[in-house]
Amino acid sequence: MKIFLIPVLILLFAVNVHSQPVSEGVVIPNTSEYILKSDINHVLYRISISLPAQYSDSVNSRFPVLYFLDGNVWLPLASSVLQSINKLEFIEPIIMVGIGYEVETFEYDVVQRTYDYTPTPDYSADSSMTFRYKTPIRSGGADTFLLVLEQEIIPFIDSLFRTNNSRTIAGHSLGGLFATYVLLEKPRLFSNYIIASPAAWWDDDILLLQLKARKNMVMPDGKILIGIGENETKRMRYSAAKLNTLLRKKTKKKDCFRFERMEGCDHFTVIPVLIQKSLLFLFPNASE
Repeated sequence: MKIFLIPVLILLFAVNVHSQPVSEGVVIPNTSEYILKSDINHVLYRISISLPAQYSDSVNSRFPVLYFLDGNVWLPLASSVLQSINKLEFIEPIIMVGIGYEVETFEYDVVQRTYDYTPTPDYSADSSMTFRYKTPIRSGGADTFLLVLEQEIIPFIDSLFRTNNSRTIAGHSLGGLFATYVLLEKPRLFSNYIIASPAAWWDDDILLLQLKARKNMVMPDGKILIGIGENETKRMRYSAAKLNTLLRKKTKKKDCFRFERMEGCDHFTVIPVLIQKSLLFLFPNASE
C-alpha cells in the first residue's frame, strides 16, 4: 500500500479550552489545528481536526469522531489512507482528531507522551528511557490525561463541530497502553477501540493483571481491534496476544472483536497498514 502526503492549508490557532482563536498559520490538508492549553495539567496539546468532504454539504448531519493519540504522527498518515480508500467510497464520513504535542509533524514528544500514556510509575523504564533519550523521563500520568481527554478535549471538539455519540480512540505502543487503560477505567467513554502494538508489558504487565482479575467487566458498545506487527519484538507480540486472549473472553459480541497480525510489519510500519484495516472494520459504508 502506498501512502501519499497531500499538502493542505490548515489554520493554526493558539487557544485554551475556553478561548477564541488568536493567530493563524499553515500545516496539512482539509485540517484545522488548535493549540489547547489544559486547565487540568497545564500542558499544551496540538489538536488537529480533519473534516470529511461531506461536512459542508450536509449542514444538518452529525458525524462520528475518531481520536488519534500521537496525533502528530497518526493524523497525517490516516488522512492519506482515508483519501485513497474514499475514492472507492468504502468508508462512512468521519471526523478525525489528532491529539498531539508541540513538536513537528511525524515527531513524538517522548517526555510528555510517556507521562500522559502510562498508568503507573515504572522507575526501571523511566531510568532506561532517560538514558536512551538523554533527558529526564517520568511516568504514571494516565489518570490525569484521562481527565484532560474526558473533561476538556472531547467537549472542546463537540462544541466546535457537529459530532454524534460515536467516538473511537486509537493508540499505538504507549498510546495502545493508554487506550487499554481507558477501556478498563472508562469503557463507555468511547464506542470503539483501536489498540495498536500495545506496550501492555508496562510495569510488569500491570494492566494485563488488572484485566485478568476484573469480574463482570463493562465493555464498550462498539468494536475493538488489536493489531501487532509480525516483526515486532517478542515482548510486544506476547503482550498483544495476551491482551487479545483476555479481552476476547470478556467480549460477548465476537463479530465486534478482531485481532490482526500484520505480515512483514515492524513496530512502525504497522501503523499505516493498521489504519487501513481499522477504518474498513469500524466505519464501513452502509450503502456499499
